[in-house]
Amino acid sequence: MGKFSQAKQITWIGFTDISSSIISAIFWFYIASSIDPEKYGNISYLLGVSGLVQIFASIIPAQVVTVDTSKEIRLQTTYFIILMISSVVSSIVMSIWFSRLDVGILIFGLSIAGFSMAIMIGKKHYKKYAKYILLQKVLLVIFGFGLFHLAGFNALIYGVGLSFFIFIPFLLKEIKYDKFDLSNLKLRSKFIVDTYILMVVSGLRREIDKLIIPLILGFAVLGNYSLSIQSVMMLMVIPSSIFKYTLPRDSVGQNTEKIQKYLLVFAVIASVLSIFLLPGVISKAFPKYSDAISMIQIMSLSVIPLSLSSNYSSKLLGQSISRPIIISNVIHLSTLISCIFLLGVTYGTIGLASSHVIAAVAQCIYLHITKNYKFNRI
Repeated sequence: MGKFSQAKQITWIGFTDISSSIISAIFWFYIASSIDPEKYGNISYLLGVSGLVQIFASIIPAQVVTVDTSKEIRLQTTYFIILMISSVVSSIVMSIWFSRLDVGILIFGLSIAGFSMAIMIGKKHYKKYAKYILLQKVLLVIFGFGLFHLAGFNALIYGVGLSFFIFIPFLLKEIKYDKFDLSNLKLRSKFIVDTYILMVVSGLRREIDKLIIPLILGFAVLGNYSLSIQSVMMLMVIPSSIFKYTLPRDSVGQNTEKIQKYLLVFAVIASVLSIFLLPGVISKAFPKYSDAISMIQIMSLSVIPLSLSSNYSSKLLGQSISRPIIISNVIHLSTLISCIFLLGVTYGTIGLASSHVIAAVAQCIYLHITKNYKFNRI
């Protein structure tokens, strides 16, 4: 593949992820500015629960779908049917548990969106990826704003969940090309199991803080923390885009070293600039979220170790090696939980922000130490 073609593909991924993240950030920043931190914390809690349940329901991880699709291992229909069964059951159970249909709709929507994007990335259909992602964000704004203003913040989750249904037409076309076949699934079972464990641990790492913080510090603190996390996610758009670009290439042995060096330079610059620029923006745009200012300054430092971890993970997953990444995520998760209880309870918001950075650094150090070890492929 020529340099021009590679640059074009990176541009498509980058444009899509940056544009969609900007739309999403504007949407959530608007919601945050319209309600108090406690209500925003409640929404973040429901989003965290839904996201975590969806991860457990995704028996076939997105990374497996991407790698197998890029290698032309035709198991998409089998994966899809398994996903549909687990997602529908999980959606029904959680809707009954919370007595909220919107939670079930969101879980199902997240499942079909994740599966669809994994196939698009694996097939390198970046234009199609861009179209669907941006359409989903447009629907998020339309449904989210509409329901928020018509029925209040409690109806917001419906809008978020329904926006993901835009991926259904794509999936219905995809599953026509393959047959349901469990025999070939056994050949990938070990990679699927280990990658599933990795996905669950990674999901716990991303969402567990949203479940713990309300229990020990309240929903108002979670609201400030969630606003800070949203800011960090904006900074992680480029690293996430690069991961989507490098994973299918690392899976077929292409060299991605140069782009990874650029990623590190970006991470350092973004982290430093955000420390000085974002607090001023937050203080003016979100006067109710004063605690988020210092949290953002501290949490911005995590962009550097998170970007490096993304680099190491892409190379390992591309070789169908997931065991060291699982361990690194367990380290991240255990460090985060321990620090939240130790530092969060003692130092409040500053302790929570520090916990986020310490956990990211711990994960990165482990992956850096083990990156040159020889592991068996799964």
